[in-house]
Amino acid sequence: MVLKDNGYLLLLVIPLFFFLKELLLPNKKGLLSHITANSKKRIDFYFAILIPVILVFFIVNLTRPGYEWQTKKEIRLSTDVIICFDVSGSMDAKDFTPSRIEVAKQVVSEFIEKMKGNRLSLVLFAGFAFTQSPLTFDTEILKNMLSDVTTHKVRVNGTAIGDALGIAINRFTKGKTNKKKVIVLLTDGENNKGSNPMDVAKIAKKSDIKIYTIGMGTEGGYDFKQQDIFGNVHSNVSKLNDTLLTRIAVMTDGKFYYGHDEKSLKSAYNEIANLEKDKVKVLSQKVFYPKYRLLTGILLLLLILEFVLIYVKYMIYL
Repeated sequence: MVLKDNGYLLLLVIPLFFFLKELLLPNKKGLLSHITANSKKRIDFYFAILIPVILVFFIVNLTRPGYEWQTKKEIRLSTDVIICFDVSGSMDAKDFTPSRIEVAKQVVSEFIEKMKGNRLSLVLFAGFAFTQSPLTFDTEILKNMLSDVTTHKVRVNGTAIGDALGIAINRFTKGKTNKKKVIVLLTDGENNKGSNPMDVAKIAKKSDIKIYTIGMGTEGGYDFKQQDIFGNVHSNVSKLNDTLLTRIAVMTDGKFYYGHDEKSLKSAYNEIANLEKDKVKVLSQKVFYPKYRLLTGILLLLLILEFVLIYVKYMIYL
């Protein structure tokens, strides 16, 4: 039992004083002396004793008694995550088994599963970038879209990192979300098409968007052959620009990860998932259930009884 305004308890000295005064009166003139007396005296006794009892209930009622419980409420703080996925021709390189793109698809699919509860989007890029999926809570659709991704999704050769980041930032702006905003960029090359990635990173910084960058591949690069839209085969070298990726991440309070094999790639995505997946905030509050309505009811009954005694006393003395 909790008393919200227990200061009113000090008023209990009034009925206490009344009882002590009556009980301690000399020569048996107190209230107790009337219990065995005639009916008139007993009525006087009940009439007088009810007054301090009513006063006690009235004072206790003023304290607003009740019960108090502490309740807990969980609030999920979700994050909007846009996955920028490199589909340039170099992602067909065989330094990963069976290929870079197949390993990357598997690892990113596992990352999507770990990020359930957050909104996710998929942006693909090579020589230009486009949104494959808008922000969605449906991780199954997103994983299905990712499973269909090939290096032929974008017919323009190159690696437009800046454009991919720009489309991701624009996707956040269109959504007008107040949630935490994160971009996870995977690439195996260096920017050679489109916007300057550092200029785009500055915009992300101003928009409070964190960028994690993941570089895939070996330090020495990888020689691969690529066919253009006219059927001509060209020899190309894919080499990772880890300096650029590090600068982008540091500028936006993110982190750069080097995925030189499947194990390190999984480790990078697992760490990002642990840092950015939806968190649960527990709010505690106390709920008060008042009980003074019951006391009010008892008080009303006592008052009615007091009026009945007044009437009976009047009829006896009449």
